Amino acid sequence: MSGEPSWKYIQKYRLQPHQAKYYGIFNVMVGSWLVYCLVIYTGFESELISHLTVNKARTRPPETVDDLVNADGWKWGIDALIWTGVPLEYFTRHKNPAVVEVNKHMERYLLLSTTELVFQYLWWGRIVCWRRIIRFSLSDQVSRF
Repeated sequence: MSGEPSWKYIQKYRLQPHQAKYYGIFNVMVGSWLVYCLVIYTGFESELISHLTVNKARTRPPETVDDLVNADGWKWGIDALIWTGVPLEYFTRHKNPAVVEVNKHMERYLLLSTTELVFQYLWWGRIVCWRRIIRFSLSDQVSRF
């Protein structure tokens, strides 16, 4: 600035009224271009992340019971108290060999007591039963174990 007072420097290089309208249009164009680039970038990044995290060739979801029977590492289980009525009839009288295979390897277990259910919720965050989903609303002050 070579010794000039700062207000004179600002006055010397500030925009004149006839220049201001062009800079306003320029700012709008640059701003809209940056928003457009941001939208394209986020769309590309989210698509790229989904392709990198999920291998679609290996993680095809099972669509039928046959797919589940042929897959490795599957276990089937049911609560012994629910294993009556319609579920029992469905699995024991079905003519599909895949459903018969599921019935043959079905693990029957007893549902936990109410106290154990509460501790299971506090540890895992949710409890899923066949008949209902039990959800507890806990305040933020209650910490998990």
